[in-house]
Amino acid sequence: MSDEGAKKDAEPRSRRSTRPAGRGYEVGVAPPSSVASPRRPLPSTHDGPRRCARGPVLLSIDAAIERRFGDEGRERVVALLPDAHADELRRGRPSALDAHDIDAVRVYVEIASRVLGVDAAGFQALGRDAVDRELAPFVKTLVLPGSLPEVLRRCVSILARFLDFGIWTLVRATSDFGKIRVEDLGLVSPLLRAWYLGVIEGIVRRSVSPEAEVVEIGPNETGASAFEVEVFLDAGHSGTHTAPGFSSGPLSPR
Repeated sequence: MSDEGAKKDAEPRSRRSTRPAGRGYEVGVAPPSSVASPRRPLPSTHDGPRRCARGPVLLSIDAAIERRFGDEGRERVVALLPDAHADELRRGRPSALDAHDIDAVRVYVEIASRVLGVDAAGFQALGRDAVDRELAPFVKTLVLPGSLPEVLRRCVSILARFLDFGIWTLVRATSDFGKIRVEDLGLVSPLLRAWYLGVIEGIVRRSVSPEAEVVEIGPNETGASAFEVEVFLDAGHSGTHTAPGFSSGPLSPR
């Protein structure tokens, strides 16, 4: 093969290259033996203390968008990101080992919603799917069989680490019902909260009951600083059966 042909073949693979998800590593933290990433975390575009989402959050959402809408759909989202947030994503998949400013994640999901038609129910579905995919190395201890109180206690402990802010509290847990309160969220948008609901739902369905359903019962306006999550093992009790909201485009091959 000529040098020119090799360059043409290598180019798309380089653009879509990904870093490993860091199986078994602490969320968003490289182990001491790892080579430090030369990439800088995405900068903040708002004043005040910097608040971050750990690497698996943006990695999972970005991969799910590409899986559902293909490379072209993902590129439509990335193309509209402000330059301050787009550099890493234009080079390839975001790192699971680097924290990302929460504003970068918020802007990404809002653009995906506007351009690709993904509503809150759609992001909840993406969160459920992530449990068996990009998030699998980080939630593997949560999907072990157990009672609902046991699983929710582990959820509160581990999922809280996906953000470097916020206060997670297990308010109530019985054999068939649970309530989690999350406070001090600040810039976490309703769409990102919906993704979190899906992650919790996916974990409970895997570990306790495939019929489990998770709903938000607190404020759902942008900028709400706290919200509550209710978990039902019998989906019929929640009264919500909203189908995931996506655009009408074909599902990309997995």
